[in-house]
Amino acid sequence: MRTRAIWAASLLLASCGHRVAPPEDVLPLALPSQWSETTDSTGAQLSDRWWTEFEASELDQLIPRVWRANPDLMMARAALRQTEAMAEIAGAARWPSVSAGLQAGRSRQNLIGLPIPGAGDVLPITNSNFALSLDLAWELDLWGRVDAAVDAAESELLASQAELHAAQLSLAGQTVQVWLARSEAQLQVEIAREMRALAEQRLDHLEARFDRGTATASQLLDAQQAVTAWQSRTAQLALSLDAQQRAMQTLLGEYPAGLTEDVVLAEATLPSLPATLPAGSPATLLGRRPDLAAAEARYYAATAREREARAALYPRLALTSSGGTSSNELGDLLDGDFRVWSLAGGLTAPLFEGGRLRANVEANAAGSEAAAWSFARDFLRALGEVEAGLRAEQSLRQQVIDQQLNESRAVRQAELAERRFRSGTGSVLDWIDARSGALEARSQRLALQLQLLLNRTALYLALGGGFDSSQAEPS
Repeated sequence: MRTRAIWAASLLLASCGHRVAPPEDVLPLALPSQWSETTDSTGAQLSDRWWTEFEASELDQLIPRVWRANPDLMMARAALRQTEAMAEIAGAARWPSVSAGLQAGRSRQNLIGLPIPGAGDVLPITNSNFALSLDLAWELDLWGRVDAAVDAAESELLASQAELHAAQLSLAGQTVQVWLARSEAQLQVEIAREMRALAEQRLDHLEARFDRGTATASQLLDAQQAVTAWQSRTAQLALSLDAQQRAMQTLLGEYPAGLTEDVVLAEATLPSLPATLPAGSPATLLGRRPDLAAAEARYYAATAREREARAALYPRLALTSSGGTSSNELGDLLDGDFRVWSLAGGLTAPLFEGGRLRANVEANAAGSEAAAWSFARDFLRALGEVEAGLRAEQSLRQQVIDQQLNESRAVRQAELAERRFRSGTGSVLDWIDARSGALEARSQRLALQLQLLLNRTALYLALGGGFDSSQAEPS
């Protein structure tokens, strides 16, 4: 229970850092002052339009379109509206309920056996009654049950707001990642086509030499296999590009037709890696991620439900009042001489519920504890995502640098081979091989660059993508 309380206390940090001690004092683990990898730990906030750091105008157009049309975001917005209505319903319980009533009735009774001369054995009596009333009912919240229910509803509203932010952030991240993957696939298709053309050129040259008897059958077979392999590779990459296009269409809420004749993709390019990343410190992550803000709010809601369940064990005091007029003539309802009123108070206390109320308390207490541990799990996972992303960026950045160096060397080799070929001191096969090597180096560099950019996108998401739990409002 002590560990649970420690974790629960940390929840307060996500939206207001002044209500509890620093996280180093309340979390059951020592949070370092900075991340394992060297970053900008000044605490600067990410831009809420973090994707603009990739300097791709197409993303500026795609992401707002996704936000307007994606079904997942529409669901999150509908859930928010529903939660807003539920919070309003819960808040209404703090006020008296007032209703107006208009009643009309007519009845007949039979009096039997009265000794009234000439009346016979049965004496019928007909009676009419009309009433106009204003009724009021109000439960006095002696033990805070209603307040707890309102707190729970308001916390669930905050959770829905944060979840809407999380959905927006996730969709922006998915859009950027799909756009990056589609761009890389376009570039890889172009390289594969060039490689296939070079393989075909090599095959043509070897076929001519084979006819002259200066090439072997084994060389010819190798060249034929290379052409077939690059045909297959080109088809695979084209299929991957088509899949990325379908993924983008799905995000945009469009029919996932893939690449059709009327689809013209912009010229593909992979952006450079943005230089800076304001990662802040591990402690600041609590207020920078909307999913953590939602988990915090869910915990508050669970604890409020627990308070509500405990308050239900105590008596309830309800006041009722009614005032109006009553008469056997409809025209008298507006006459003050026929006014009637009543005032009553009632105290009800549960005596025997078969254990239902106690079990409800236990259930909500367990739910509160589960919400605390859910937040603890989410926080640890968030820390791990940032640490892994920062470490991966350092490694991938160096790999890209190394591969860029290899690519420049391969391009230089191709230039030298072409110069030798044109001067008559080298063979066309050497030039084709060198050119193929340069293209393969470029393909490998693009694959690594994509991984680096995808990892940076994941880092933006892991750091909250510009979300500020103390200021942000869902759009």
